[in-house]
Amino acid sequence: MVNITKEQIDIALPKIKAGHATYKSIHECLSKIDVSNDLEFQKKFNGFYRIGRRPKDWYKSYYDLFEESKKKGSADFGEILDELHARTGKIEASFVSKLVHTIHQDKPILDQYVLRNLRLSQIADMKKNKLKIIQLYDDVAEKIEEIIQSDDGKYLVEHFTLMYPDTNITKTKMVDFVLWQIRE
Repeated sequence: MVNITKEQIDIALPKIKAGHATYKSIHECLSKIDVSNDLEFQKKFNGFYRIGRRPKDWYKSYYDLFEESKKKGSADFGEILDELHARTGKIEASFVSKLVHTIHQDKPILDQYVLRNLRLSQIADMKKNKLKIIQLYDDVAEKIEEIIQSDDGKYLVEHFTLMYPDTNITKTKMVDFVLWQIRE
């Protein structure tokens, strides 16, 4: 069991304010736009999720796949990992998890800080092994659910909601926000 302390939660929550606002704006417009063509959305998404410089064709492949998945209403991590690999030649587990999470907010995000705080291997340690990456994704989901069910997780959700009363995000994302802020 991974423990997040009340002290860590109390320190992390105020740091979330700007990110929380950006996150909400991403989700508020998602159903109204075509992400494959909306450059303003792409810029905001890239900035929020720290998607660094990539070739233009990578962005085209990524956002086309994003829009296709959004329209289908389904976003399976393994399937999208395969499809993005087929389109770009790269296994981009972290960016695929962000796409999946944006469509299904109860799904976890693979991020170096989250993985470190959950005491899990980094994606780079997976040697681009798809089965290990999918297992890692499942492990993150399981550990986040354990946190949500714990007393400290309940404290996190309660205090997150008190600090951000207009929030309309999942408990999974609340935990993700806090884990991402813990940089000890």
